[in-house]
Amino acid sequence: MRVLLIEDNDADADLVSEALQERENADMQLTRVVRIQEARERLAIERFDVVLLDLSLPDAQGLEGLHRLHAAAPGTPIVVLTSLVDAAIDARALQEGAQDFLQKGRLTSGELVRAIRYARERERYVSRTRLLAEVAIALAGAVDAHEMVTAFVASVTRAFADRCVMDGLKTFDWLAGGDAITVAPPGTSRLYSSLQDADPGQPSDRVRLQALDDPEVQSAIVIPFLVNNRESGALVLGRVAASPAYVPADLGLAEEISRIAVTALRRLRQPISSDRGR
Repeated sequence: MRVLLIEDNDADADLVSEALQERENADMQLTRVVRIQEARERLAIERFDVVLLDLSLPDAQGLEGLHRLHAAAPGTPIVVLTSLVDAAIDARALQEGAQDFLQKGRLTSGELVRAIRYARERERYVSRTRLLAEVAIALAGAVDAHEMVTAFVASVTRAFADRCVMDGLKTFDWLAGGDAITVAPPGTSRLYSSLQDADPGQPSDRVRLQALDDPEVQSAIVIPFLVNNRESGALVLGRVAASPAYVPADLGLAEEISRIAVTALRRLRQPISSDRGR
C-alpha cells in the first residue's frame, strides 16, 4: 500500500515512519513531502492509496490543506494528523472529507495502521456505492436500448474504467424471455492485470481486448454474458497505464455493474442492430 505523508516536522515524520516499521505485516510504502504544493504535484502523476496530512504546514494551515488536496486528488482518502486537542477541528475535518484523524502525541503503530487501512476501505465502499448508484440512475433514464448502452458506457468510464465495450449484443435473443440473458456466475470473470505478453484463456477474449481499440490499455476485465446458459458476448473494461491496474478485488464490482446493465437491457427487450456499444 502506498502512503503519502505531508509533514514538515522531521521528528513527527520519524514517528510516523517508525510506527509503520514496527508493524512487520503492514506492507506499506511511505513517501514524504513537506508542502501541500509538493503533494499536489506528486498526486498529479502518481497514485497513492492514502494520504496522511499534517494540519500545520508552511503553505497551508488548518483545513486549507485538506480542501486543496481534495481538489487535486478527489477520491484519495485522507487521514488528518494533528498536535492540537480540538474536538471542533476534528469534527470539521471529518465533515469536510477526511476519513479519520489522529492525535500525534498519542500515536501508536497499531492505531496508525488501522486508521490507514480503515480510510482506504471506507473510501472504496463509498466509491463503490456511488458508482453503482450512478450506473443505475443513468440506465433508468434511458428510453431505448441504444441510449441505455451509451449511458452505461459513459457512467462506467467516468469512475471505473478508461475504456468500455459491450460486445456481442446483436446475438442476444431479447424476446426469448426475462431470464434468457444473464451475467456469468462469480468466478468465471477474467482478469488481465497486465496485457503485456498476456495469453487470454478464452480465444474470444483476444478479439474483445482488441475491441478496446487503444494500445495504451494495460489491464482489463472481461465479464461474460450468458444467453440460455451459453457465453454470448461480454462486458470488457480496460485501464490505461496512468490508472491503477485492475486487481482481483475489482472483479466483484465489475460483476455487480454488469448485472445492473443486463437487468436494465433485459427489461427493454429490444434488439440492438450494432455489434458493440462504446
